[in-house]
Amino acid sequence: MAEMRGSVDGLRRPLLRLTINGRGDDILATVDTGFNGELLMPEIDARELGIVPLGVEGRITLGDGSEILVKQAIAILVWLGLERDVRIYLTASVRPPQDRSRPADDPIALIGTSLITPNILEINFGARTVAILSDSQS
Repeated sequence: MAEMRGSVDGLRRPLLRLTINGRGDDILATVDTGFNGELLMPEIDARELGIVPLGVEGRITLGDGSEILVKQAIAILVWLGLERDVRIYLTASVRPPQDRSRPADDPIALIGTSLITPNILEINFGARTVAILSDSQS
């Protein structure tokens, strides 16, 4: 059974490290079961990873009911040990490009339920662990 393991940080965020577009470095992402897409990240961070918007725009509804405009992109993500095309929703920048003050342990993306499905998500807040396990029956 393939698996991915992460941790719950001091702010109680379930976090996983992801490798995008075959780059040697990875990104930190928060598991967000309220987001039903695959991946959501600021456009500026996506561009730094070499991810280019497709030119398709749309709106998504946030957990608080508000809507935001997003662009779409496709990237290759290593997921449960395999490369997979993933649809990424890109949000407007929240920081200027020259601002590199973001801490290394600050997540830049949200992992949604469309990426997790049909697999098993385990979050143990007491032990501060996160695991995504492949569902061998699917």
